[in-house]
Amino acid sequence: MTANCLVLSGVVSREPKHSVSPAGVPHCHFALDHESEQEEAGHLRRAWCRLEVVASGFELQTQTASLTTAMQLRVSGFICYRKTANGLGTVVLHAKSIEQIK
Repeated sequence: MTANCLVLSGVVSREPKHSVSPAGVPHCHFALDHESEQEEAGHLRRAWCRLEVVASGFELQTQTASLTTAMQLRVSGFICYRKTANGLGTVVLHAKSIEQIK
């Protein structure tokens, strides 16, 4: 199996949207903004990204029930490519765990 694991901390930048699939699986979609300084080739580089996050399943319902914008989180999971409704591609972080950073 090929490795696919991402841990990203950031701020919830879009109001979480909760839904339930036709199969009865709960989902929560939100955006996470990350900003940091990372060392690259001996120099500091500003790193910034906005990543779509989807948290699926009953296990994550407790962590997503009280999510609000501006909340600081650490999300770990795997990434996957998804085409949006308008045909554009984007990378989505599928959460396996969500931890609030105080």
